Parts: sequence; structure tokens; C-alpha cells
Amino acid sequence: MPTQETILAVDDEPLILSAYQRNLGDRYNILTAEGPELALSALRNGSFAVVLTDLKMPGIDGIELLRQVRQLQPDCVRMMISGHADMGDAINSVNNAGIFRLLIKPCPADDLAQALDAALAQHRLITAEKALLEGTLNGAIQALTDILGILDAEAFGQAQLRRELARTLAQSLHAPTWEFEIAAQLAEIGRATLPTSLNEKLKAGQKLTEAEARLLERVPEFSYRLLHNIPRIESVMQAVLYQNKDFNGHGFPDDDVRGTDIPLAGRALHAIKALMAICRKGTPPEEAIGILKLGPERYDPDIVAHLYPCAPLLQRKQTHTPLAGPQHIALANLVPGMVLLADIVTRDGVVVLGQGTRLTAVQVQRIKNFAQLNTVAEPLLVELPRAQPATEA
Repeated sequence: MPTQETILAVDDEPLILSAYQRNLGDRYNILTAEGPELALSALRNGSFAVVLTDLKMPGIDGIELLRQVRQLQPDCVRMMISGHADMGDAINSVNNAGIFRLLIKPCPADDLAQALDAALAQHRLITAEKALLEGTLNGAIQALTDILGILDAEAFGQAQLRRELARTLAQSLHAPTWEFEIAAQLAEIGRATLPTSLNEKLKAGQKLTEAEARLLERVPEFSYRLLHNIPRIESVMQAVLYQNKDFNGHGFPDDDVRGTDIPLAGRALHAIKALMAICRKGTPPEEAIGILKLGPERYDPDIVAHLYPCAPLLQRKQTHTPLAGPQHIALANLVPGMVLLADIVTRDGVVVLGQGTRLTAVQVQRIKNFAQLNTVAEPLLVELPRAQPATEA
């Protein structure tokens, strides 16, 4: 029975590819590609655990192909097979392409099978470690944003919406959703370092002084610095740093990075934030996307073209129309996962949590603590999690 993980074997000689299938097809799930161009097409349309390629091929050689494999599918384990005459070039290029194993032609079938077994084991290790890392970081970041939500309910609500939009956009782009979501959630964490007076002016929509505007422009930098000590989120940090950078290279940070050299998640954040800002003025989402299309020098046109699946989320935010219908419930019946369809406000007019917030366990407890002091008016208007029964107030 072949393995479930798929191996992509690349060579410009059909006889060699046929030999791979004949000798290894019963043991492994092997897809073959005759030449690097067909291999790249396969990589853009499918997921692979291992890529095994010949070194010398017309057009793109094996080294360049594996460099592109690393960009397209970073978790894919890369292997190369080379003749003796190519050993000098191959050895010098192993580190540049991040090659897991270099095989020498002719390679007996048993030796090749052992190498593929090791590569598949390495891929399982990489994916298991990544899942553990993502789960641990997700929990830590959720706790961090829960605490920030207590300090600034309105900013937390915006971060939640950014995360939902980023997830939808990443899926539309076939990009890593985890990186997009975390970057969106932490994009403006640097605002916690701003003076209280400046944050209050921002909430009130008041005009900023020149010095305040310069300080606000550096929020991505402050966010980047706050994230600097969290291990293994370098791509997220870069996205956060470049979230306000225009596609033509203008804006913060002031460097030579432009176009597609700007991190993909950073370009996505830039477009999402602009879209949210336009929609907050009451502009219908699809019309707002059309406005962004008029600024290709500011927003990556490919990113903007993939924003349309985000429109229903923003439309729902504007109209306050829930998917499952509104429910009025008592504070005692709040549970994580419910979405607030109206602000929770104390009798003194303080916003505890903003409309559109999807409640976490920390937020539910905070609301119930307010309730013990009888400072929050009931009932609350919420959208229920799917298949969640309600107790009417």
C-alpha cells in the first residue's frame, strides 16, 4: 500500500521517471514531472511531502528548481540526484537550496527507498513541530489579545475583524492562513505603547499634531519590537513591520523594498486596513474594493482582486445582520463563541466590549464580573454559535 504523502519526482528523461514508478510506485505515492516547468505547475496546484529532482536539466536546473520549491512549499523536503561529474557543483549548492539529501547516480532502488523513507520521516517531523508551534503560539497570542481587549475593547474588536478578513483573504490567495491571521491580530499591538492622550484622540477622531502623526506612523515599528522576543514568527514580524508600505515602495518603513518584495501578508494587511477604513464610512464593501482598485500604486492589484470574498463579512458588520438570527439573552447565559450584535455598555456609558466581538472565555468572565456589580444592562443582543441553544431573558 503506497504512503499517503505524495512525492514529486522530476527529471527531463522519461525513462528515468518510468523507472521511479516501476521500482517505487507500489511503496510510495509518486507523481512524476518531465522537466522543471511541469514540476512548478504541479507544485502550484498540489501539496507534496518530498521533491526529488535531477541536477542537470535544460532551462531551470535542479538547484534553481529546489530554491523555488522552498518558496512555494517551505515544509516540503528537498532531495537531489546527480552524476559523479556534477558533484562539485552539487556540493557547493546544497546549502543554498536547503537540500535534505544528495544522491549519486546510479542509485540502487533500495538506497533510494531508504533516502525517501528518511525524507518522509523528516517531513512528518516538520509538520508535527509546526502544528505544535502554531497551537502553542495561538494560545499565547489569544491570551495576549484577550488582555489587550480588556484594556481597549474597541481596538480588540477591530483586531478580531482584521483576523477574520485576513483568514478569508489568505484562503482566497491559497496562502498560509496562520501567518495572515496572527499578523492581522497583532498588527497594531504597538498602539499599547502610545500615550493615552493620543489613543483617546484617535478614538474621538480628533486632528493630530504633526508630532503625534509621526508617532502614529511608527506603530508598525513598535509592534515589530514588541514581537521581537517571540521565537520563530519572523515572517509574521516582517508582515507587521511592512503593513503600511505602499506597493510602489512609498511609506513606512523608509527603505528600498517595493512591489512583490514586500511580504505577502504585509501587502494583505495594507489592503485589509484600507478596506476597513473605507467601509467604516458606510461605503458598501464591493464599492470600497473598487476604490482600492483605483490605487494600484498603493495596493497590490492581485491582493485587491482577491478581496471580494471578504465583502460578506464587512456587509454583515455594517448591517448588523447575523447569520443565524439575533437572540436576546441574559448575562448568565453568555458562552464563548457568541458574537455581540450591540455594544455592551455600563450604566455609566463605558463600553465594556464592542459590537462584532466574538466572545472568548476571558471576555465572558469579565462581563459576568461586571454583572455582579449590577453595572451592565440586560438582556444582551448576540448571535449564537452554530447549534447553540439559547435561554431567553
